Amino acid sequence: MGAREGHADILSKIERCESSGNQFGPNGKVLRNKANKRVVGLFQINERIHGPTARRLGLNIYTAEGNRAYARYLLRTEGTAPWLASRGCWGSAVLRVHRHRVTLRRFASK
Repeated sequence: MGAREGHADILSKIERCESSGNQFGPNGKVLRNKANKRVVGLFQINERIHGPTARRLGLNIYTAEGNRAYARYLLRTEGTAPWLASRGCWGSAVLRVHRHRVTLRRFASK
């Protein structure tokens, strides 16, 4: 499995855990985290922390396409660190992610 396929697999798992695959809530507005309203979208990206960089990159984290694109950028530059809070959900399949190299490992069930 190449790095791109590995990144896509990891991001798919993170997306399911972070937002159940929903960019928008039942009200039709961008999905916001219940505990922190500054965290938005499919990948629950913190708009205060990441908004300026996303805008500089020409990405709109309030759209599904922009949220996914920024998540790919984050994975390349920061690994899985931005999503450590949900690691209990997606981490069972991911051991570690390096900048451009992904290593997947299934943990044995105990």
